Amino acid sequence: MSFMLKTAIAAGAMMVMAGCTLDDVPMDERPSDKQTSVQSPVAAFTGGGKDWTIKIQSTGKASHAVQMTIPGNSQQWVGTLDYKGQPADAPSDLTVLSGRVMATPAMLPATVEIKPGNCSTGGQTGTSSVSVYLEGEKPLRGCGSMAMR
Repeated sequence: MSFMLKTAIAAGAMMVMAGCTLDDVPMDERPSDKQTSVQSPVAAFTGGGKDWTIKIQSTGKASHAVQMTIPGNSQQWVGTLDYKGQPADAPSDLTVLSGRVMATPAMLPATVEIKPGNCSTGGQTGTSSVSVYLEGEKPLRGCGSMAMR
């Protein structure tokens, strides 16, 4: 099964659970094998903070499916995140994933930063801290645990 097919199946399953279809994700925003030359260090991540959660699952070399709940919104948000390599100006232990999440009726740009180190905040504990930046929303900060490749 090709990378693109696996990614499409995973993204489609995530969006069906949220009442969306894969057609809601424009073709130019879906990663292809040719777009990614780096291997993401994130196999999976689960975490959150006060009143929010995040689950990230690898769907290929550098692509990930993401599910989120956020404060003040009972709906589950889903989307895709990509690892584009280590940012030149970032600390070497910081992992950055970026992409989009479905926040009906729109797709919002999203950036997730994961940094190793014991963490405890908002009722969550973990082996990493996580910061989530969604366009138009306050940053979310919390803790979680990452499964590495």
